[in-house]
Amino acid sequence: MEANAEIQKLRDWLKRLNAWPEAGDQFLALMPQASWSSPKPTDNDYKLLPIVARDVLTGLDIGAQYPAFFQKLLTHATLRHDFIRELQHRAESLH
Repeated sequence: MEANAEIQKLRDWLKRLNAWPEAGDQFLALMPQASWSSPKPTDNDYKLLPIVARDVLTGLDIGAQYPAFFQKLLTHATLRHDFIRELQHRAESLH
């Protein structure tokens, strides 16, 4: 999936769950499309992933609560993909 489409999918999920950061759209507008980078995801990021996904489902603003993690979600396709999968799994288990 193209990065922009996946970022849009993440945005849509978080908006629907009232967890998209207030400044999220401004952050995306400031982010250059191709060359923006952040540190690579760590094992700790993957340990944090289910915690952040749980918090998203409660409507927590993850941009405010987990700013470094949120930045990595926007810049690293693998972490973003795994996070979206985790969200989908958790959302399905609620029904």
